[in-house]
Amino acid sequence: MSDKIFHAIDCHPNIELRLFNPTKARENILRRGLEMALRFRSVNRRMHNKAWIADGRIAMVGGRNIGDPYFDAGENANFRDFDLLMVGEAVAKTERLFDGYWNSSVAVPVRALLSRRANKLKKLRRNMERLHFEQRAQPYLDPVRDETSLTHIVAEDRYIWVDKLDVLADPPEKAAGKLRSGQNTLMGMLLPVITGTAEFIHITSPYFVPGERGVEALTKLRDKGVKVSVLTNSLAATDVAAVHAGYSRYRPALLKAGIALFELKSIADMGSFSLRGSKQASLHTKAFARDGKYGFIGSLNLDPRSVSLNTEMGVLFESQDLVERMDAIFAVETDPDSSYPLTLEKGSVRWLKVVEGRNTLLRGEPDAGIARRATAWLIKWLPLESQL
Repeated sequence: MSDKIFHAIDCHPNIELRLFNPTKARENILRRGLEMALRFRSVNRRMHNKAWIADGRIAMVGGRNIGDPYFDAGENANFRDFDLLMVGEAVAKTERLFDGYWNSSVAVPVRALLSRRANKLKKLRRNMERLHFEQRAQPYLDPVRDETSLTHIVAEDRYIWVDKLDVLADPPEKAAGKLRSGQNTLMGMLLPVITGTAEFIHITSPYFVPGERGVEALTKLRDKGVKVSVLTNSLAATDVAAVHAGYSRYRPALLKAGIALFELKSIADMGSFSLRGSKQASLHTKAFARDGKYGFIGSLNLDPRSVSLNTEMGVLFESQDLVERMDAIFAVETDPDSSYPLTLEKGSVRWLKVVEGRNTLLRGEPDAGIARRATAWLIKWLPLESQL
C-alpha cells in the first residue's frame, strides 16, 4: 500500500493509522536509501504480527495479511492460510497485546510522517465509488454480498470451546534489538512445547530454515521415537526463493534423521477457489499440532528472521477437538495430490510423484523453471541465512 493511500485513509475522521518502525525519509528515494544503509540493523526489523479485533468481542489471529492473494483474489497465485476466530477471555488478551504495540515508541502516527501531504480522502472515495460499479469489481463484491451474515459467522455450532488457551507475542522491544536471544520471546515460549512432544508433531511453516540448532532439536525428537513431519513450500510454490535456498541446505540432514518432509506443489489439488482464476497455490500457514492434543496457530515461521528479527504472535492451546481438525487438514495438504514427499536416494534428495498410481522419483526441484533454480542455487552459497 502506498503512502498516498495510507495518508488518505488516515484523513478519515474515524480511522487512525500508525506505522511500526518505519523509515523516516518517505519523500526522497536517495534519502531513503541512505537511511536504509545507515539504519539497516533497525529498519530491517519488522512487525509480522497479524490480529483483527472487533468491538472487544471478537478477535482473529493467524498468518493472514490484508491483500488480494490472502483472500483468493490474487492474479497469479493465492496463499493458503490458517486463522483462529476467538471470543471470550482471549479477546481481552489480544487487545492488550495490540495496545502494547500501538503505544510503543516505535509505532509512529502516519500524520506525523506525512503531515505535509494534501488530503486525498475525497479522491480515494471517488475512486472507490466508481470502482464499485465497474464489471471488473463484481467477482470481488459478489462473495462479500453472499457471505456477510455475521449470524452465520459467529454461530455457536461453529465454535470449538477451549478452556486452555493463551495468546502470545514477542514484546515490541524485540524490534528495537533490546532483547537477548530467547529472552521473553515467542520462540522461547514455544520451544519447550515443541521439544516436549511425546509421540508426533505436525509442523507447517511456509518459510522453513531450521538452522543447525533447529535440525539438532528435531533430530533429538526423532532419537526419542517421536514422529516429526514438516510441510513447507516447494521452490515452485514459494514466493521467496531466497528462503527456499536457505532451507534446501538442511534437507539432507533432516531426511537422514528420519524427519518426514513435504513440499507443497505450486498447483495443488485441494479444491481451492480463486476469484481471478489463479490456480497456483503458495503455503502461508504457520502452525504446529502435537500428540493429538496441543496446537499453535500464528504468524511465526521457523526461520531466523521470525526467531531473531521480526516480532511475531500466535495462539497456543490444548484441545483434542481443535487439534484433530488441524491434523485432518495437514493430512490433506501432505497428500501426494497436494505435496511432494521427499526422500533420500544415495544421499541425494528426491521428490516422490504419483502418476496413475505409480511412484516416480524426481531428481530436480519439480515444476521450477531454470531461472528460479539458478537463483536459489546462487543464494544458497551467500552468507545471508541470518536475514532469511
